[in-house]
Amino acid sequence: MENYSLLGKDNQPGPSLEEKLRLEHQFKGGAGWFFWIAGLSLITSIISLAGSSWGFIVGLGVTLVIDAVASQTGTMGKLFAFGLDVIAACVFVLFGILARNRYRWSTCAATCSIGAGGHWATMADRRRRALNISRASRRN
Repeated sequence: MENYSLLGKDNQPGPSLEEKLRLEHQFKGGAGWFFWIAGLSLITSIISLAGSSWGFIVGLGVTLVIDAVASQTGTMGKLFAFGLDVIAACVFVLFGILARNRYRWSTCAATCSIGAGGHWATMADRRRRALNISRASRRN
């Protein structure tokens, strides 16, 4: 059985103040990536909805899928899609705020959403390419 005290585990001295400050800085720096990802996703969405194919590699997969669908619609569809992109980015900013306040579940949720979004965007891109190939073969 482990013995915990005010000093630390098994009466050993806890981490020094310098070590605590270093770890706190490292922790907040990691949570700061959520803000970057949300911001770069919105910039990429604006660029995509404006008609360009250029964008950042770091971003949310869900916004890529929303923008791909919106590119087939008119102005109102693109505005609606941008609203959905803003909501997705705001959720990610919330994850960043919660992560900085040491809610571990928010870090896990954000990391899982990045992975799922990346997978979703990849699958959507593969389907789009397959549709383009099948349309091209029908023309011939």
